[in-house]
Amino acid sequence: MNSAPRMKGILIPASGRRLHGCFHRWRWFALMALMDDQAPPSQLAPERAYALRAEIKARLRVQEGMRPELAWPPSFDVPPILYHYTTAAGLLGILGEQALWATDCEFLNDSSEVSYGLRLADFTLKELILHGENRQALRKQILADRMRFRPGIKPFAICFCKRGDLLSQWHGYAGGAGYAIGLSGAGVAAATSDTNTVLCPIEYEENRQREIIVAQFEAAAIAVEEVTSDCQSPEETGIVICTMSSLMLHRAAILASMFKDPVFRGEEEWRVVRHCSWDQHGEDVQFRVRDAVIVPYLSVKLRNPQTGLLPIVQVVLGPTVDERLGRRSIQTLLKHRRSDAEVRFSQIPLR
Repeated sequence: MNSAPRMKGILIPASGRRLHGCFHRWRWFALMALMDDQAPPSQLAPERAYALRAEIKARLRVQEGMRPELAWPPSFDVPPILYHYTTAAGLLGILGEQALWATDCEFLNDSSEVSYGLRLADFTLKELILHGENRQALRKQILADRMRFRPGIKPFAICFCKRGDLLSQWHGYAGGAGYAIGLSGAGVAAATSDTNTVLCPIEYEENRQREIIVAQFEAAAIAVEEVTSDCQSPEETGIVICTMSSLMLHRAAILASMFKDPVFRGEEEWRVVRHCSWDQHGEDVQFRVRDAVIVPYLSVKLRNPQTGLLPIVQVVLGPTVDERLGRRSIQTLLKHRRSDAEVRFSQIPLR
């Protein structure tokens, strides 16, 4: 069985508490290795077409490296504990498998999860005032390709919350009879440090989202201008623009898994997002049923390498869980699973 694609990682400092935008920028570069070139067939010599595609990718890396605003996510402090809300059955499965399920982002609970970011990118690009023939051609190509584009990268996400006792989350899980599994933030960060997996906070601010999209397009436009200045025919220019369009749409697919509508900012959500190539994740994907829909997911083992266990430090019982029996059953379960996690109860008076 093929494993999910892995890439050489950069170790997080010993504290494991702070991640930096440059680290995620490196990962973004690494993900380019998973992307499919979607440029149309060319009449140029294959060597020349390949050289142009390689050159535009290299110029884009340089431009992104020069732009602090593209160090996204920015530097941030990982919360001491990240909470994953689930049902009783979900808790049993997580402890039994010592893994969390990363759901295909198209199948997350909010149907607008992916479409929101893509629509925002469309609107933002259409509103830009552009000067220069190649910039206008690039925007036109991106918007045209958007209608027939299938990303070479497929995002799967595990959702976390900064808060372990949030009313909106309890309502979403068995009417309050669910559980919030608290994992060490440093432990989760360390477990994602050497794979094609990103831990990041969700970006809710629309102005910041637009800023990232515009900066990404600007970097792409400058790279196109630099490469096309040496092109010797309209066909070479077309290959450069089509290749960049493909790269930008891959970027949009990645950003769409990290942007959410501002109305959801109260969730204070964090995500572990695993980006997999279509042709590499196929044998790892599994399926479950939710509300009569078959949902694709990946089993992600965010384990402590010393213990072989998830870094669970706390379990919060929902507000409608029986307090006496709930405490006894969870303590017995945790002991059976070799965990000394703290057990506490929700303080929300939802009965």
